[in-house]
Amino acid sequence: MLAIPGDRSKRRTVVRLGTQSVTLTDSSLRVLLHLVLGHLKKQPVHMTDLGANRKQGFTGISILRNDLKSALGSVEIIKNDYHGNYNFEPTIIIGECACEKLVEIGDRAITDLAAQIRTPVVPKKKI
Repeated sequence: MLAIPGDRSKRRTVVRLGTQSVTLTDSSLRVLLHLVLGHLKKQPVHMTDLGANRKQGFTGISILRNDLKSALGSVEIIKNDYHGNYNFEPTIIIGECACEKLVEIGDRAITDLAAQIRTPVVPKKKI
């Protein structure tokens, strides 16, 4: 279970993975929140939505994976389809997300993502 209680430790935010806790920088937190939102919408997240551009490589996912390694060990929870799309493994359960505390961080992107997570848009089913 992945939970984001929103507690801060200096300039980092505490995230819980099962019984383990890790602290993430704001940039890793933004990537994580994009993945949480994608998971709630049941849609993969493209790397351009995560902040990548065509001219540079994207290291946000690698940095996030490295940050989560202390809690996960060798377990991978982020999938890559090798076409620029990322999402969580389907077995991941999203727990508490203290959106109000995330807004207090004062980062516009984190605030926007927290608002979307609070009231996720459910994808329309094709008829």
